[in-house]
Amino acid sequence: MIAVGRAAEIIVPGKPTFLVAGLLALAGLAAESDIFSYVMTESAIFAIYGVFALHILLAWKTGQTRYFISSGGLLGLLSLTKPSFVALFPVIVALSLLYGYRLSKEQPPRTGARVLGFGLTFAIVLGVWAGRNAISVGKFGLTEEYGAAALIERFAYDDMTAREFLQAFPYCMPGVGDLAFDRVYGTGSMHRFVYHTAGSFFHVGRERRDTLVRQHERLDPIIGGIVLDEMGARWWRYLVTDIPLAWCGMWAGWLVSLVLIPAFAMASMRAFTTGQPLLLLYAAPALTMLALHAAVGNHYTRYDLILIGPYAVGAAFIVAWWYRHRRHKSVLRPRPDRPLSKRR
Repeated sequence: MIAVGRAAEIIVPGKPTFLVAGLLALAGLAAESDIFSYVMTESAIFAIYGVFALHILLAWKTGQTRYFISSGGLLGLLSLTKPSFVALFPVIVALSLLYGYRLSKEQPPRTGARVLGFGLTFAIVLGVWAGRNAISVGKFGLTEEYGAAALIERFAYDDMTAREFLQAFPYCMPGVGDLAFDRVYGTGSMHRFVYHTAGSFFHVGRERRDTLVRQHERLDPIIGGIVLDEMGARWWRYLVTDIPLAWCGMWAGWLVSLVLIPAFAMASMRAFTTGQPLLLLYAAPALTMLALHAAVGNHYTRYDLILIGPYAVGAAFIVAWWYRHRRHKSVLRPRPDRPLSKRR
C-alpha cells in the first residue's frame, strides 16, 4: 500500500493522493483477501510488483541510475516468482526509451546507458537462477514445461460458444454475475467457467495436457506443432476469446473495482489529453500482463491483482483533479461586499 501511495504522490504531487491511493489499494486487496488464505504466490507478486513499479517510476521521473538498476533486480526477482513476468522486460525497455527521449520535459542525459544498466541487472538475477538450474537439474533455464502447459490449457477456451462469449461480460462483472449466475456450484449456463464442474474449460485443458504428457512425456518438444495446428485451424477463435478473458481478469478488487475502473479510465483519458504520461506509463506493465494472461491463462482475477495499484492511483488522480478544480472555482468566485459598519 505504501508503494502504491508513493507512486500516486509522484504522479500527482500532494499528500492527499498518497492517502487516497493507499486506502483504495487496501480496500481492493481486502475484497480479494480470500485468495491470500491459500499457499500461493499472489501476495508475494503483489508486494514485489508494487515496489518494482515504484522504482521504475522513480527511474523515469528522476533519471537516476540507481533506480534503473534496482528496477532490473526487482523485475528479475518478480520473474523468478512467476516466469511470465519476463515478458515485461522489452516493455520496460521500450517505455524507458520513449519517456527518456520523447516524453520527458527534462530530457535526462544518457538514458540509453541507464536502460542498459537495467538490462544487465535483470540478466544477472535470471542468469544466477538459470545457472543454479543447470547445476541442479541439468537444464539452463528458468523453468520447464511452464509455458507449454499453460498454453495447452488456454486452448480449451477456444471452444467457447457464442452464448458463453456474450454472457461472460455480465458473468464476470462483480455483483451482477453473482445475481444472474451460479458462480459457486456452476449449475447454470456458465458452468464451464467454474473450474471444479465437470466439463469445465479448466478440466478439459488439464485433461488434454495430462494426456499429452502420458503420450510424449514432455511438452516442450511438441508445443511448437500444437501451436501451429491450433493457430492454423482456429486462430480467429483464439483471438476472439481473448476479449472476454481479458474482461473477466480486469475486475481485480471485486466490488471495489466497480468504482476504481471507471475512475482509472477517466484518469487515463485526462492524463492523455493534458500531456501527463506518467500515469499511463505506470499502468502499462500491469495492462500488458492482463493481455498476456488472457492469451495464455484463464479468466480468474487472481492473476491480475497488480492492476489494483494503477486503478488506485488513477482514482487518486481524479480526486486530486476534482479537489484542485473546486478550489480554483472557490478562489475565482466573487465575494459579496461587506456592509459598511455604522459610525458611532
